Amino acid sequence: MAAVYSPVRSASTSAGVSSTLSAGCGAAPFGPFPIGFPDRIVLIVPSFLWCTNRFCGGRRVRRPKGDVRTGDAVFDGCSCQDRVMHIYSRHALIQSIIINNWAEQYSLWKLNMRDNHSRRRFMRALGATGLGVGLAGCAGSGGGSNGGGSSGEGDSSGGSSGSDSSGEVLFDLDAIEPDELVGEGPFGSDASPPSSVELTDEEVKEIQEGDYSVEIVFQFKQDTWVRLQEKAIRQRCDELGIEITGVQYPDFDPEQQSNMLQTVAQKSDVDGIFSIPVDTAATKGAYRAVADAGKELVFMDNVPDGFEHPEDYTGVVAADNRAMGLIGGRMLESLVDGGKIIVLEFDVPFYVVDEREAGMKSVLEPNDDYQLETFGFTDPGNVTSLAQNALTANPDAVGVWAPWVDPPGAQAVQALEEQGMDIPLVSCDLGRRGAVLMAERSPLKGVGSQQPFAQGLAEVDMMAKGLLGKETPPYVALPSPAVARQNLLEMYEKIIREEPPEEVTKHFQ
Repeated sequence: MAAVYSPVRSASTSAGVSSTLSAGCGAAPFGPFPIGFPDRIVLIVPSFLWCTNRFCGGRRVRRPKGDVRTGDAVFDGCSCQDRVMHIYSRHALIQSIIINNWAEQYSLWKLNMRDNHSRRRFMRALGATGLGVGLAGCAGSGGGSNGGGSSGEGDSSGGSSGSDSSGEVLFDLDAIEPDELVGEGPFGSDASPPSSVELTDEEVKEIQEGDYSVEIVFQFKQDTWVRLQEKAIRQRCDELGIEITGVQYPDFDPEQQSNMLQTVAQKSDVDGIFSIPVDTAATKGAYRAVADAGKELVFMDNVPDGFEHPEDYTGVVAADNRAMGLIGGRMLESLVDGGKIIVLEFDVPFYVVDEREAGMKSVLEPNDDYQLETFGFTDPGNVTSLAQNALTANPDAVGVWAPWVDPPGAQAVQALEEQGMDIPLVSCDLGRRGAVLMAERSPLKGVGSQQPFAQGLAEVDMMAKGLLGKETPPYVALPSPAVARQNLLEMYEKIIREEPPEEVTKHFQ
């Protein structure tokens, strides 16, 4: 068995903590530090339990405080057989993990404060006094004969809202991510999980024998979200034998999208349409023509005005967009204690973007320490000058929020760099451009992300249900994970479904 130091009963000042940590793990009385050994994981956690295998989907499970459990761990939804020791305390703890590989020891630190807000504030204070340096020392020279350490980059459980030895901010992503879906559908519908539209073997066979065809009408083309959606829809349609007759990109022009829809509505060889409305009011007539033509309609993220489920459309599939905004608000709360936040607002009726803004404001508006200054745009590809004007008018701004990264958030990053303003920006959606910006330590510090590939798969299953005349829920939602530099490599592969490109990975070497 490995020796484990007992946690102290209360936290000292941040300066005291920093000096204690710098003395080395073995001598540190502040927190529990396990000694490495090859065949077992020692995990010291506060009030949550989760699988230590980062490639496992095991969910967290609450355990009574003070409970001590040893042996093979069993997790909700987890089949891992890692042997784990769990120790819980009523007071603030530092969590350490020793992975069962002598060459891969690393430490992950957390404090379990009374509430998430206090936790984030305290971790910022620790980061400011050199906590990251102390942690790096522990990882590199920890107990046992483990040799080198790792910074823990890419660990989805995140880190603290402090900073590491390079000055990089480390968020407490567990505190930042919502524990459950927080948003509702476009008309207040409760969210159903993707499993609600999964196909049975019999339904798959029936679809494959049915000779169905569909068309896709997006909002615009220059976006990772669109690319991943199309990739997933094509893959799943190919598996089900559904033909895709065409893919349209109206470049955020409601008139152009309406014309595309009117054309598709007249095609006798199209049984269904996947689409995301550019403007829910301006395009409703064209979508009505599609519905009146008897075609199945599966919406991405948004629904035209006046449409009723299930009479007018099969359903809508979306990310939890309110959660994405909430994540951004909590990230800003972790980054700055108060001050003026510039909000770049998409000035077009767009449900999912409105949800993101509402989520962000639900965190910051109730706090009098923050003042939100809003600047609206209608052309997502032309935000640089707007951002520059906003920054010039607000030289005392302490942060920026953008509704998505590429291109408006990325252009705001450009404006910040051109004006020499060293303030953080948070946004929504993980794509290649956003990944590069986070990897190279630009002002973009984190995002609440969609899962567009997984969303596309669910959309095709929903379409198949509709084509077979089966009942479908009005609104299917996917959880929105928090992504920052500290877990970027892992989340990129999970969300984008491909290895991070060299232009991202080179910044981690």
